[in-house]
Formats: sequence, C-alpha cells, structure tokens
Amino acid sequence: MTIRAILQYPDPCLRECAEPVGAFTDAIGELCRDLVQTLRYGTDGRAVGLAATQVGVPLRIFVMEATTKGGKRQSYVCINPRLQSESGEAVNAEGCLSFPDVTVRVRRATRIRLAYEQPSGRHTTRMFEGVLAICAQHELDHLDGKLMVDHGDPDVELSA
Repeated sequence: MTIRAILQYPDPCLRECAEPVGAFTDAIGELCRDLVQTLRYGTDGRAVGLAATQVGVPLRIFVMEATTKGGKRQSYVCINPRLQSESGEAVNAEGCLSFPDVTVRVRRATRIRLAYEQPSGRHTTRMFEGVLAICAQHELDHLDGKLMVDHGDPDVELSA
C-alpha cells in the first residue's frame, strides 16, 4: 500500500471526467487500498473523502472514512457510484485536499441514497446522512470533473 500524492488546483487532471471501472482486478483492489491509506495517513486527519481523480487516476472510485459512535474508523470504498435519491438541503463551508486553505459555501442534500460496487464487485446501496452525504456528493463532483469552486465564490483569490 502506498500513500499517493494529492493533486493541487489548477492541475488539469482535476477537471477530467472519470471512466467507469469495468473489471475488479488486483490493480483496482490495490488502488482502493492506496486511497484509504492516503486518506487516513496522508492528510493529517484533515479529510473525510478522497476521489481517485485527486491522485491522478481517472476512474470512478472514491473513499470516505468516518469515526463510529464506538470510536472506530469506518471506511467506505465506492466504485462506480450512482446517486439514486437525495433529500434535505443545507449550505456548508466545504474544504478540499486539492485546494489547501480554501473553503466555499456549497448547497448540498443532507441525505442521499448511493448505489455503488465494493472492491469485491458486490453491488451495494446505502443511505448516507449529514457529513457523509455531503462528502459523497463532493467526491461525485470530482469524478465528473467538477470542483467545489464551481459551486460558488471561494473565500480566497484563486490563480489558474
């Protein structure tokens, strides 16, 4: 497993639309493990999610991690994710590992139903609420080449 370098804006790879994962190979499994390791140990605990496009791999994969009520870390590896439904709405200040020290106020659904495959290829559908719902939408944007700054005005001047 490897901690991968996270691309920084304005790297053009951040604007690429990711391709679906077709075959669940050993290489895909390794990439998923690398993404979890990068999120967990390569971000100083500053993040909840990371998309494959942020490490220069244009595949439809993202990972999220949260602490459970019991204090354990729960990871979600989402391959070929598809938003099935959304409800609620909130505006929050979002940050992004590809935009250090930048936040943007973004309107997102507060509850979503997400369909995705796990690294084993198993199809899963899960409801996410609160921070994980917002994170999943942020990471889905990354997979579509959309960045948080496309939602509104960042709190600092960006140079391209």
